[in-house]
Amino acid sequence: MTDNVRFATANLHNMFSTGELELDSPRRQAQLRLLASLKPHVLAVQEIIADDPDPHIKTALARRRLRLLADALGMRCVTASGVPALAVGNQEFHAGLLWADGITPATEGWYGISGTNFWHSLALQSLDVGGPVPIVHGSVHLTPFGRERRADEGERVLVAMTRPADHPPALIAGDFNSVSAACIRAPRIPGEPWWGRYYDSELDRALWRPGLASYCEITLDADTGERSWLADRRPTAHLAHAGMIDTACACSADLRPTVGHWPGSEHPLARFDQIWATPDLGPALLQYDTIGDPRVLDGLIVAPAALADHVSTMLTYRPGRLARHLS
Repeated sequence: MTDNVRFATANLHNMFSTGELELDSPRRQAQLRLLASLKPHVLAVQEIIADDPDPHIKTALARRRLRLLADALGMRCVTASGVPALAVGNQEFHAGLLWADGITPATEGWYGISGTNFWHSLALQSLDVGGPVPIVHGSVHLTPFGRERRADEGERVLVAMTRPADHPPALIAGDFNSVSAACIRAPRIPGEPWWGRYYDSELDRALWRPGLASYCEITLDADTGERSWLADRRPTAHLAHAGMIDTACACSADLRPTVGHWPGSEHPLARFDQIWATPDLGPALLQYDTIGDPRVLDGLIVAPAALADHVSTMLTYRPGRLARHLS
């Protein structure tokens, strides 16, 4: 294992919605080339599509499709218990984890959460990436509708990152369907919340449309009838207030939207795709990138924004710097 680990997240935008031959389509081939070019050591994915009235068939189909994706990328996805690291969602959308050769899934380190806890799901796998202890990596997809439920799901992500008290260090990546609640100032005491103004700016007030009701707190002035709205940051406020780290903020990354570019999408132009870390990983965080710029791959120009309604993000961290004891 190299000194630095690259952990990326990708909402795949309905992958396999037309069947498994879809992987051979020009769009999906370009998407695979893009993901492979990042050389991730761990990849969190959302929106693996599989559906069937029989839950057993649905689960088997979703797991098979995660294996197909892993094979196409030359990565691994099978846990120590022999099942793919895929958390079956309540709908047809599923979240999973892939990892590169040289990374070992910990025994009894796999946990998938959905059912009544998530509209979609949360996949968790403890991985030996060469550091002093295994690190939990997660792939999450919060609900696109129902702000109260999304806030509740954010609290459940916090529970998954911090309980029980001796929980190992954790990184959760995915589609949070909300603007980050991270603040810009590092805590005076390690492990305490970051503070100050929000890292992510407020949503554009000039671009009202009804779809914003899914992502914003909306008010009407009683005297003028003027409508105003603020991003609903409650889902990740649970994380921020408990001292969890938005890794983009900790790495002083350029603020770049991950959604809002897709034609016909109801998403605002915002950074919905995020990677959060437990405080003990703070010293290990090195670099955060949003994969939005076109690039030449195998002689072809690949434009990430033309491949999916989300663009990927990637964290580079050094597990050897893990701080196991916060002062």
